[in-house]
Amino acid sequence: MKREVLFPEYFSNFSCLGATCEDTCCAGWKVTVDKATFQKYRNTRKSVIKEELRKNVTRIRSNSSDFTYGKIKMSEENVCTMLTEDGWCKIHAELGEEYLCNTCAVYPRIYNDVESRIEKSLTLSCPEAARLTLLNEEGIGFIIDEEHMNTNGLMAGKVQAKEEQYFWDLRLFTIDILQNRKQLLENRLIVLGMFIHKLCEIPREEWYFT
Repeated sequence: MKREVLFPEYFSNFSCLGATCEDTCCAGWKVTVDKATFQKYRNTRKSVIKEELRKNVTRIRSNSSDFTYGKIKMSEENVCTMLTEDGWCKIHAELGEEYLCNTCAVYPRIYNDVESRIEKSLTLSCPEAARLTLLNEEGIGFIIDEEHMNTNGLMAGKVQAKEEQYFWDLRLFTIDILQNRKQLLENRLIVLGMFIHKLCEIPREEWYFT
């Protein structure tokens, strides 16, 4: 099935730096494993990694779902136990990218379902994503296309019906502020922050007078 997608131009230029990155996304947080991937781990016949997967990828027994079916154990230093000493993912190295769980395959990409369109972006907690986003001297352009959508990591971004009349006005205003290179970035962020603060002070019921 094809869906219309909207994404910034830099999105397609992102590539994980792996062990050469100054940070790591393989530490400091809980990595959940979806059911389909968990079963692939259990069924793998590759002996070099099979036992490590069995030991380090375990079931979530309480409040689990097809999306949070298992989890990868963290070490005492809160680092992923499937990470090599050189900072590479053993799963990716031994089994290939198609064996990455939903969490690892998607990050730092974000997919939102907004008004029947898939919107793609990158989260700035990733250093390479932050560089592509913030240090682009040409500014940020957007691309609209159609493609077969893999819904891994898809999040419902639908705004409430009564707020739809303001959604695009607020979004375009925000983009105009951020793309105004005549002002320093810090000034743009201050103005946008003040605007959002004032917006949040308006009682929600006053949004619906039209």
